[in-house]
Amino acid sequence: MARIGHNIRHARRRSGLTQDELATRVRALGGELGRAAVAALERGSRLLSESELVLLCLALRTSPNDLLVDCSAELTLMPVRPEPGRLERDQELAARASKGEAEQKAARNLGVTSLAISTAAIVRWGRSLTDERDYRLQRRPAEDARPRSLQAQRGHITRQLLRELAATLGRQHGDPT
Repeated sequence: MARIGHNIRHARRRSGLTQDELATRVRALGGELGRAAVAALERGSRLLSESELVLLCLALRTSPNDLLVDCSAELTLMPVRPEPGRLERDQELAARASKGEAEQKAARNLGVTSLAISTAAIVRWGRSLTDERDYRLQRRPAEDARPRSLQAQRGHITRQLLRELAATLGRQHGDPT
């Protein structure tokens, strides 16, 4: 845990951010970290959730490998670097997608911002919640093409996607009403 904290501190300093500025960036993405929580993470005295890791990576504009790599290990992970401009494109996509109806409903359901929903969707699937729903709907066998049937199938898929996003964000999720 101390190694991750060291790596978070190193990435934060490399980005020229204070602990408070990093916490502000994470909150802008839908997280709930304050300055004290960032300090505790850096000290290694606080556990890091999967959703916090994702948000920290976005806020620090770095990859999970940069935060998780153990520099003292004999074997190190091969760095996974997105192609140039990928982070900026993903952030723009997340901002646009956060305005979608599905993302806004999901945000209300999970108690986070629509930007957090769209960011988690892009991190998890590489596309927006709406696009992933439509993709999965297209891959299903064409059982019944009536509008009511398609609506029901879309609802089933959306509930499954919300469960997946809830896990990514570390939230509890009951089926939406």
